[in-house]
Amino acid sequence: MARRHGRTVFLFVTAIALLGGTGLAQAPGSQGSPRSQEKSPPHFDDFPVVGEFHGKPGPVDLSSHPDARTFQTRLRQGAQKGANFAGNYALVSWGCGNECQGSLIIDLRTGKVFGLAESASEPSGRAKREILESSRGVNFKLTSKLLIVDPPCSKDYNPCVSFGRSQEPVRYYIMENDGLRLIHKTPCRLVNEKQQCD
Repeated sequence: MARRHGRTVFLFVTAIALLGGTGLAQAPGSQGSPRSQEKSPPHFDDFPVVGEFHGKPGPVDLSSHPDARTFQTRLRQGAQKGANFAGNYALVSWGCGNECQGSLIIDLRTGKVFGLAESASEPSGRAKREILESSRGVNFKLTSKLLIVDPPCSKDYNPCVSFGRSQEPVRYYIMENDGLRLIHKTPCRLVNEKQQCD
């Protein structure tokens, strides 16, 4: 009996070694994207855009996002200024309080409005599309699909440490067909009244 038990343990350990332990430490569905597992944050050059929109933007489709009508004036004005993000999109932002910004994105080819990508992780099971909110603003380029939300404070900007906003993580999104998808987070903290993000 002891010999059979020992052989079973040996076979189990051998199987684990051959598999390299892959998938054993993770719960199903917890793998995430390869980029979200990396320690170094993504760069604009990692997500280049081929071609830019230079035509006349179509009308903003206010029915394409649940919050578009609330911000219709800003969205229409932003669309008229032309593309500023990911080739054919206009990213439009507005203030929503002290150290708070809201943003939506317009596809200038179709007029469709986007926020965060739809997620079925709501308790009700319904998809939810949200406005992108930030505390320290956003960084983006016309030539890249990458959007950096709450980039680190500049070294000379101390008001950034007020209201605990400096501890918001830096978040990295890429623009996809249904909106912004989170691909990486960098935590931030306060050390001796200075922000550190790593």
